[in-house]
Amino acid sequence: MAYEFSGWKPNFTVKAIDEFIVKEDHRFNGALSRVFSYPRVVSLHDFFQCINHFNLSLQESVGIFSGSLNEPELKFIDTTNITLLNFEESDAFDLDRSWADQEPRNFSFSLCNQVLEHIFSPHTALKNITHHTRSGGYIFISIPTINCIHSDPYFYSSGYHPRFLERLATENNLTPISINNWGSYKYMMNAVSGKWLTSKQLQPGVHGLRDLLIPFSILQDGRKKSETYITDCWGLFQKC
Repeated sequence: MAYEFSGWKPNFTVKAIDEFIVKEDHRFNGALSRVFSYPRVVSLHDFFQCINHFNLSLQESVGIFSGSLNEPELKFIDTTNITLLNFEESDAFDLDRSWADQEPRNFSFSLCNQVLEHIFSPHTALKNITHHTRSGGYIFISIPTINCIHSDPYFYSSGYHPRFLERLATENNLTPISINNWGSYKYMMNAVSGKWLTSKQLQPGVHGLRDLLIPFSILQDGRKKSETYITDCWGLFQKC
């Protein structure tokens, strides 16, 4: 049976994503149409909807966990207080080690994008993120559901199902607010071999030599979502 989240779930179509790209591409210097993989764009579209639906655009403080100060979600958040906690800068921010003895940062919003597949213990990682998020604060996580080996030697999993993301959150006393996912056969076949396709590359037609190597993809519109071939998921959670 296909996974179905019971809470609020943003709706999207190929048309809606195309409109989102046209409207917001200028914020990202053309990255929505030329650089970001398609599921990243879909997750940003969902994030944008969540931020507006729950009135979360204005935040007192934002924490970014093992990411960068260029996280695209920040384009839709209004704050002057952003903190990056990255293990490459300090061993104290290794998500695989307990941070329980650290002074809580009390972020009102925490971001952790495409990181958990590089963590040996996602339970420990989420406890650390929750530790630095204040009560009533929000946590947004995005992760692959299936992927190739990348960023070695920091790679431990090809990805996690959205069902895992929901249970991981609830077992760490977080309330799932919104969970969504995306994937298509065409995108999956390329992703597992290390090619993350953009919106343009997923459209029918020949966009490069790779399309000739996988000839069935020439006729497919890989932007259309399939519940069978999930490649990425993401969720918004609230700390109790």
